[in-house]
Amino acid sequence: MEQLLHQLGIEPPIILVNIIGFVILLVLLRRYFWEPIRQFLADRQQRVSEYWKQAEEAHDQAEQRLAQLDERSQQIMAAAQQEAQQAKAEIQQEAQRMIDEAHQRARERERRAEETIIRQTNQALAEARDQLAELSAEVAQQVLRRSLDEKQHQALLDGAIADIERMAQEQQE
Repeated sequence: MEQLLHQLGIEPPIILVNIIGFVILLVLLRRYFWEPIRQFLADRQQRVSEYWKQAEEAHDQAEQRLAQLDERSQQIMAAAQQEAQQAKAEIQQEAQRMIDEAHQRARERERRAEETIIRQTNQALAEARDQLAELSAEVAQQVLRRSLDEKQHQALLDGAIADIERMAQEQQE
């Protein structure tokens, strides 16, 4: 077999040295290369797990905070709506009060205007009566001073009535 190996160009001591070198290389690689790499990967995996856990905690806290903010905003919105409704009711009450006051003032002015009109009408009628009495007295005096025939008497009365109507119209204006 030695010959066969030699013919093939295989030297057993060289193979043995290569195997021993390969085993030494494996031991060295394992000790100085694979162990640090495995340790590095384990540390990295642990850091990634911690980061992931922190991210989940931050996410949970953010969701809780968002829920709190949402609840708070709903409370604020409800309070704002209640205040708006209350302000609306107060404005409506104030508007109704102002309308009632305006109606009351309008009725009072209307009443005063009616009283003034009645007073002025009564004054005008009293003045018209006075003037009618004066005109009647005047007509009577003129009739007594003159003897009038029927046509003159009718013309005098028509003139007095026309004067009375004219004065009444002037009083109404």
